[in-house]
Amino acid sequence: MIGALLSASVLLLAGCETTKVEPKKSEAITEPFSVKRGTLSAELIANLGEPDEIAPLAEYSVEAMVWVYKRKIGAESRMVLAGTRDVRYFDPETNQTISIPEPIMSPEVTHTHEITKIIVVRDRVVSWSRSVSKDRDIDGLAR
Repeated sequence: MIGALLSASVLLLAGCETTKVEPKKSEAITEPFSVKRGTLSAELIANLGEPDEIAPLAEYSVEAMVWVYKRKIGAESRMVLAGTRDVRYFDPETNQTISIPEPIMSPEVTHTHEITKIIVVRDRVVSWSRSVSKDRDIDGLAR
């Protein structure tokens, strides 16, 4: 009886928890969105989410900011040769122990990142650039 009452109270308390809705992140883009000159900053936030970085642009005397969006756009993995090791075997025909080199394979993971920099002046897009970079990680060692 007491166990059932305790279980019911735990369920009631757990059911009252509120969940926080996270703003849309640039990694969660599912619909196409085109950045054009004159696009409002509110439109960027609505479609791309909050930028990962915002920095003032010192080259302009007006309110110019650089909005930076970073997102992972892919990953691939493959096995690569990391070295060899000698494995000893007994050869019954020659009655000798022989050493044979055996390959050592390690996983290589390549992450592809997209960085989009958007120049915003007075809450409107004036220019942008996009670059793609790849990071390789072999068995925990970043390359």
